[in-house]
Amino acid sequence: RLRLRPWLEEQIQSGRYPGVSWLDQVNLRHLTHTHTHTRKLETDTFFSKSVFLSCYLQMNQSAQIFQIPWKHAARHGWSIDQDATLFRSWAMHTGRYRPGKDKPDPKTWKANFRCALNSLPDVCELQEHSRKRGNNAFRVYKMLPSAQPQRRRR
Repeated sequence: RLRLRPWLEEQIQSGRYPGVSWLDQVNLRHLTHTHTHTRKLETDTFFSKSVFLSCYLQMNQSAQIFQIPWKHAARHGWSIDQDATLFRSWAMHTGRYRPGKDKPDPKTWKANFRCALNSLPDVCELQEHSRKRGNNAFRVYKMLPSAQPQRRRR
């Protein structure tokens, strides 16, 4: 079985999950622009954020930035078949959910996925680019260059 990072890279690349995608520098700038306007920040704050982000991405081009839809289940229009597919797939991959045998539990799938993602040392959330509320809520994460895994001696 694949570990979370390579599994997630495959899922993002596959395009199977709506809204789960890689973000390039242009998309990230657009997110910053949109997000700062929704927060009504001053233009000089937006400019300094953009410049910082641009410089940071140029220095660290090997960082992979991606987004995952993160809609709250209490939201009107939330659907297990649209809004929990990535979390369900991870639960199936890890054996925590077996369709036909286990009762669907999207709340637990999402919590397990979030905890697994947060435990990765080479993946971090870019909270300033995530949108926590609303129908189009999403989280933005950055994958840092992965260190070669050390094999444990038996």
